[in-house]
Amino acid sequence: MSYIIRGGLRMAYLSKEAYEGKRRAAERRMMVNAEVESLSLEQHDALSWLCTIRHEIHGNKEAFFHEESRFHLMFWGYIETDINEKLAEAGLPKIKFEYDVIDDYNTDGLVLEELRGEGIEDDDEIDLRIADAMFKIVFLAESFNGTIESYLREIDDEHGTNYCPAGKQRIF
Repeated sequence: MSYIIRGGLRMAYLSKEAYEGKRRAAERRMMVNAEVESLSLEQHDALSWLCTIRHEIHGNKEAFFHEESRFHLMFWGYIETDINEKLAEAGLPKIKFEYDVIDDYNTDGLVLEELRGEGIEDDDEIDLRIADAMFKIVFLAESFNGTIESYLREIDDEHGTNYCPAGKQRIF
């Protein structure tokens, strides 16, 4: 395992084999979950999909900030409508987000052009403002991840499934 510092965060990177093992373990958990009869197959599919989205968000938080990231528009699409639409279509309760993700992003998601448009020319000030905005966006993404985890934990408690990650293998 190796560590790098990215965006002020210490991040661990596992070997390709370790990631593959974790992927296979998650796949097995989803197969066992699908055997729980108190949820329909459509509900299991929606929850499995939600787990995948949550994992991608958790592992790619910086993508919320970087518009050039391949995840950026995908994540914002999920937040705006896709997640709750898919859950509702499957007959599951919607997730109750405790913040307005779009308003928070629009307030804090400053980009270089906007800073220059404000007349800020000092590169150090721009770097500081960008770092601050990125920190807020990463925090927002982690809050979004936590809200999804809480939702999945409630499903697990009610139905005896294992959709919510236990966090045992997380590396901080």
